[in-house]
Amino acid sequence: MPSTFRSIHLLATDAGVRRELADYLLDKASFTVDTIASFWQNWIVDPINNILKTIRHDDTSKIALMSQKSLDSDLQSLERMVLDYVRDSQSDADIDFAALQEATRSGDMTVVMSNYERDLKSPVKSIILGDMVRNILIQIQKTKVDGSLALNGVDQILKSQELVFGFVAASPSLFILWALKNSFMSWYNGESYERSRKSYMSQLQSRMSKSLGTVEKLVGFLVVQERGGGVCTFSNGESKQDYYKNGLIFIELKHLKALASQVLPVYMLQQFNEDLEDLIQQHHSAEYKLFTVQRIWNVYGRYLR
Repeated sequence: MPSTFRSIHLLATDAGVRRELADYLLDKASFTVDTIASFWQNWIVDPINNILKTIRHDDTSKIALMSQKSLDSDLQSLERMVLDYVRDSQSDADIDFAALQEATRSGDMTVVMSNYERDLKSPVKSIILGDMVRNILIQIQKTKVDGSLALNGVDQILKSQELVFGFVAASPSLFILWALKNSFMSWYNGESYERSRKSYMSQLQSRMSKSLGTVEKLVGFLVVQERGGGVCTFSNGESKQDYYKNGLIFIELKHLKALASQVLPVYMLQQFNEDLEDLIQQHHSAEYKLFTVQRIWNVYGRYLR
């Protein structure tokens, strides 16, 4: 506690401390806002945009392990290397360049490999005087093209599943948003329901209190009458107001029973109804009924206010 009071005192008296606290709070607020904005842009907006681009077949959205022109460039380079090699090693009259180019494009390196097999018979001589090094370099380029073809196959698989990858990328963030939305709505609806329930219960309690107060007032009139107040009577000695006031009491008691089923706990309803029945029994005196009303106030009063 002393440290708390000391901190409060410093905040109240030291402008530097207040400024540092304000800067700290602003920094944290800025960090929080930037984090939320980055999350929204990078994990919500961008993945959804990628999904929409994929659905629209937008070429800029396609994922790839290699550039779209890389394979064509490597293959064209191999074709030129093979054509130049064959042109330099054989006479042009014996070469069908169109067929050779098509064979190279389809991966047929028969001409190059046959020359390579011939050079292997005298490798040292072929390396020094022949084209064996050039042949090896062509095969290296062919290996590079084969690797590019393999990557292109994987690339096509990725492109065919791009929409799936887009949904997978967006799913975690969308799930987080969905969970936050449900949590907020549950809290909001719970708070709204609780406020509505409390307001409704307050209205019911007010109506019960008013009704029970009316019963108490009517029973009070009966008590005064019973004690000898001046009232008109029938020939049998009963007051003209007895039936009227008892009828009003009966109506209020029916009203109280209906309200009690919504306000009182279930385990108290039977006892409450029995107490109400005592108020309509004709053989009970008015004073007994008044005591019964007071007992109801004492026992159930905390549920009526």
